[in-house]
Amino acid sequence: MFKAALWALLFVSSALFGVSFNEPKEVLLLHSYHQGYKWSDDITDAIALEFAPYDNIELTTFYMDTKRINSDEYIKLLAKLYEKKLEFKKYDLVLVADNMALDFALKYHEKIFKSSPIVFLGINDFKTQFTIPAHSKDKVTGVVEEVDIKSTIKLMRQMILNLDHILIINDRSETARAVKNELDRILSDFQKDLYIEYVDDLDIGSLKKRVGSLKKNSAILFLLLFKDGAGKYYTYKKSLQEVYEVSNVPIFGVWDFYLGLGVVGGKMTSAHAQGEAAAKMALKILQGTPISQMQIIKKSPNRYLFDHNELKRFNLKIPVEIGYHEVRNKPLTFYDQYRPLAWSIILSSIFVIVLLIFLIANIIKRRRSEKALKSQLIFITTLLDTIKNPIFYKDVKGRYIGCNLAFAKLLGLSKDDVIGKTVYDLFPTSWAKEHAFKDEMLLKYPPL
Repeated sequence: MFKAALWALLFVSSALFGVSFNEPKEVLLLHSYHQGYKWSDDITDAIALEFAPYDNIELTTFYMDTKRINSDEYIKLLAKLYEKKLEFKKYDLVLVADNMALDFALKYHEKIFKSSPIVFLGINDFKTQFTIPAHSKDKVTGVVEEVDIKSTIKLMRQMILNLDHILIINDRSETARAVKNELDRILSDFQKDLYIEYVDDLDIGSLKKRVGSLKKNSAILFLLLFKDGAGKYYTYKKSLQEVYEVSNVPIFGVWDFYLGLGVVGGKMTSAHAQGEAAAKMALKILQGTPISQMQIIKKSPNRYLFDHNELKRFNLKIPVEIGYHEVRNKPLTFYDQYRPLAWSIILSSIFVIVLLIFLIANIIKRRRSEKALKSQLIFITTLLDTIKNPIFYKDVKGRYIGCNLAFAKLLGLSKDDVIGKTVYDLFPTSWAKEHAFKDEMLLKYPPL
């Protein structure tokens, strides 16, 4: 009976909270780019982190490597490779990262991926670039990636006094073209009183000369640069490094993987946030939620991020109006460096304070008790002194520890002279022995 109830409880818990799967699940993560590219690596890490509690999810990752090669011929060869590779394989769900992967997955949804549910992420210019085919309509959802160029330009104007010129650097990759579409939609908002210069066709040498000639009231908005105008490929680190080395003006960006490489900051798209959001959607689908009920997340989870070193280099202040933000590379405070020690000191101090409060309270209580007892003794002593009959009291060793005035007068002594004495000190020996014996018997055989 108990076992049946326990299994019922586990079943209900699983149904309500999705804590486990009935069967192992296989998920394919299809990246547009290559392993080692920080954006892709951060997405992978975020998805793996969300899947980590579920030991029955097996995650397989493919890299299309389209940052370095994306010709039509290459994509067709890649399709043949994947078709052969997945000939007898169907995944429970396919995660696709960035535009090229989504375009590929939609095109070969039935042929290669056998109509498995698709969750996309990191997609730029989704409305313009993609139309989901009718046969895939109820099997595709995901997270849109919107670079917030408008908010970043506003931020640049807030942070840089007398800013009158922004050089925007981009390339002509698939993602860059999608970002250019977004840029074209908002440029008119700024061009009245701000000179915005856009370049995407310069070789690296010409670009460095242009950057080096920028005047004081200028700034750079670095979007993407993987191939220069001469077709030479650069890593994301190297391209920014080339620009940073010759720049005497602040550089802003819209992707968090450039932070720490020379970018001041911006309203940035986060690979980790994209991967986390998409993985959570995937988990719900794997746990039984119909994909048709999972609406596309159209609001990109962007946030304001800054590099402390670059803020300090150009003496820039973060505007209060932007609200929540994060600053990377901040120097460690004493607390950050010695957190365990700080907490041990804090806890020890709290313990000592509590102990002191307890001891002080105890002393106060004891003093109050002593004062009350002293008052009571004075009252009893005064009361005894009014009694005309001799009264005394002894300790177990037979010594007088107190008496009234009548007893002291009987002996012709003061009360102080009586205290500490025994019957042998105050009375004849024979009488003293008799009364000492009676006291001994009284102690030995007390009355019931």
